[in-house]
Amino acid sequence: MTTASKSPANGRHRDLRRRPACLGVHSKQLTAETRVFQRAVERAGLRLGTSSHDLRHYYASVLLAAGESVIAVAERLGHEDASPVLSTYGHLMADSEDKTRKAIDSAWCGPGVSRTGAPPSRPERTALRQ
Repeated sequence: MTTASKSPANGRHRDLRRRPACLGVHSKQLTAETRVFQRAVERAGLRLGTSSHDLRHYYASVLLAAGESVIAVAERLGHEDASPVLSTYGHLMADSEDKTRKAIDSAWCGPGVSRTGAPPSRPERTALRQ
């Protein structure tokens, strides 16, 4: 795809990368916003070329690493449901298997329960339900 086309009015080439003013944002404004953001990146000591998209990924990763629920992270990112978060950041939740194992171990091996690693016997299961 080319980024230039001939304007039928005057035969000159126009740059299709420039956003038309009718869309509400002039290309000069986009350039100024980019410069402001890049200065903020420099001042923060971040890697040159860091984008707002990079910061968004970092934000989501930090929330998930801190144990925030996938649903809460999806809400913070403006998603309607959690599926984009799971598909994008699921690999960061690798320790969830350990968490579930520990939760079951804790429930089965709590006070007064055998620590053999086997599920509680029938009477202990009944006691857990009450």
